[in-house]
Amino acid sequence: MIYKQLVIFVFLSLSTLSIAQDASLLEVSTIPFKLRIKSNAVVRFSHQKIDISSVKNLNESNRRIITVLNQEGINDVKAYLNYDSNITIKKLEATIYDELGNKIKKIRKSDFVDVSAVSDFSLYEDSRVKYLKYTPISYPFTVDFISETSTSNTAYIPLWYPLEGYYISTEYSKYEVIYNSSLEIKTKEKNLEKYSISKIDYDGGLVFEAQNLLSIKPESYSPNFRDFSPSVKVALKEFYYEGYLGQTNDWDSLGKWMYDELLIDRTVLSEESKSKIKQLVEGIEDPIEKAKIVYNYVQNHTRYISVQEGIGGIQPEFASNVDALKYGDCKGLTNYTKALMDAAGVKSHYTRVNASRTPTDVDRDFVTFVGQTNHVILNIPNENNDIWLECTSQTNPFGYTAGFTDDRDVFVLTPDGGKIVHTTVYPTEDNLQSTKAIINLANDGSISGDVTIKTYGYQYGLHEGVQNQPLRDQKLHLKE
Repeated sequence: MIYKQLVIFVFLSLSTLSIAQDASLLEVSTIPFKLRIKSNAVVRFSHQKIDISSVKNLNESNRRIITVLNQEGINDVKAYLNYDSNITIKKLEATIYDELGNKIKKIRKSDFVDVSAVSDFSLYEDSRVKYLKYTPISYPFTVDFISETSTSNTAYIPLWYPLEGYYISTEYSKYEVIYNSSLEIKTKEKNLEKYSISKIDYDGGLVFEAQNLLSIKPESYSPNFRDFSPSVKVALKEFYYEGYLGQTNDWDSLGKWMYDELLIDRTVLSEESKSKIKQLVEGIEDPIEKAKIVYNYVQNHTRYISVQEGIGGIQPEFASNVDALKYGDCKGLTNYTKALMDAAGVKSHYTRVNASRTPTDVDRDFVTFVGQTNHVILNIPNENNDIWLECTSQTNPFGYTAGFTDDRDVFVLTPDGGKIVHTTVYPTEDNLQSTKAIINLANDGSISGDVTIKTYGYQYGLHEGVQNQPLRDQKLHLKE
């Protein structure tokens, strides 16, 4: 049986190699017509290979050939590579071809643009990205992108999305995971049967293949693309991350481990700072009213600056440091706010969330390190109506989360363990913009009037922050 699986595996590997070397993949005319319909780009060939030789060693190699059919597909090139001090780039190159498959340009590792991977408001970070900067002189054109990296961190195993998004089709895509058989892995497959995706599972390896996936056109009010498109998630049951060994058995134990290893003793404040908070809430019994005062204090005395370095990408800064410096990232500011809540006698919990305009849940059925999240907020238990605080905003009203972290499952970390909780839902009737106007039309044709616009719920988030802009910019916003 093992021999049979090995033969299949070798055959697939040789098959993939021959496909990658087929020059016809570089000619636009060879793209099947059905893949061009409603497509801005076509993934001609993609091979994503993950090799996990031990709990502290992960190597990833990628080869991706994509044809961009028009200007709208330029963002689908995705010829970039994220790295930091713990990710070694072993290979990085790209080649550009014209419509007929003739080579236009060869881009080597040193030719890729190297920039910070986060933002303009980051104090310090070691997370960076190398990306291909290429301005086409004509369409269509093809990019052959190759990369190889290695890292000791195994907490994150890249996911597979054979259908990458709207208006992009896939001719061939392969996802391969090779792992030491002494390691335990788990997988979650989603919507594969709808797309006739093949799978081979053998001792120490997984192979998924997809062919001729047609592009999808977006529709108004449709579900999240990731809810109906094919995907594969893979995770180790025991992982390594920046000097820490952890397990992903269940959300409860993972949350307990994260609290004990990453959060414990990080909410310590000076007696002076605690005394200041106690004075602010003195005489107030209602914990929610206390929380409002603390949140207002944080908004008035801190600002957001990203800090992404090593374990700092996951672990919050000490509350005492944020208190002294008056700035921090989402982790640091949330942890600091929690420390102040503790001083005020208000119970609160550090929470991991996938922040996005489209609500994206933490996957209850697939436990992974930090739960496929990218942001941190604060949870205040409040019977059946928990309150959620965005600690990076200096203008958000207390408990307002619409449009960024609302209506989704999140990972709440408590001293007793982790749990999945759903954030505030803003029903349709609460998401309103009310406009009342009195318009005077004079006999000479001139017009004057008074207009009052009030926004609620999600609508408020579309305008929030305008009040802090210069008057000139506020007027321009209203005119638009």
